[in-house]
Amino acid sequence: MSRKRTEEEKEKEQNTGCSVMLIPDNGDPIRSFKTSLNKIVTIIVTLSAVFLILICYCIFSTIMIKQGVITPKATAEELPDVQALQEENMQLKEQNAEYATRVSTLGTELAALEKESQVADVNKEEQSIPTGFPMDGTASLENTQEDDATNPVTFSGPVATAIKAAGTGVVKDITTDAVAGNIITIDHQNGYETVYTTNANLRIKEGDEVKKGDIICIIAVDGERLIYQIKKDGSFIDPMSMMEIAG
Repeated sequence: MSRKRTEEEKEKEQNTGCSVMLIPDNGDPIRSFKTSLNKIVTIIVTLSAVFLILICYCIFSTIMIKQGVITPKATAEELPDVQALQEENMQLKEQNAEYATRVSTLGTELAALEKESQVADVNKEEQSIPTGFPMDGTASLENTQEDDATNPVTFSGPVATAIKAAGTGVVKDITTDAVAGNIITIDHQNGYETVYTTNANLRIKEGDEVKKGDIICIIAVDGERLIYQIKKDGSFIDPMSMMEIAG
């Protein structure tokens, strides 16, 4: 009974088969082949599964691209190039950070230099004002001639006493008088001029730049005198008032 049923099932399966005919348009012989319904179902299921997998892959790739995890060109062959670009980008970022640090440092240094320059300019202006004492501390004040329009002040000192520039400036001219001796004029380039009249030995020449306190003459004879005068914008002023301002 069971054997008979099995044969019937086989016969039924054979009967559920189908024939596929290929009819060419060019008149070639008709071709046909037989297949079972089960095979057709298997093929359809397989193709559907493959198609579904492809759809899932496309969706996954799209999501990854939007999230920036991968790029359309980031294939397996291009991954080394991508890594090289990433490394190069990192190096550029490091270089930019280093350059930014250098620029910041240079800015700080320039600001410091500018400040130093401003301080130097202020100091130069202050040093150019003839407030210094024109001789060494061993010198003595002999007299002031307040009734003289040129407001001269006379100092004297022993041998080797230095006569000094009262302020920074340029030796404008040096003239010689048969009685008074050397007449030295220093232009302080700020409206002030100082005049030193003495027979002391010269240590400078016309055109020399001198700083405040520089030695311009050395007394060679005891009691040698220095007649000291100051001009402001071409007019003589009292030298004592300038030295008092200097303290």
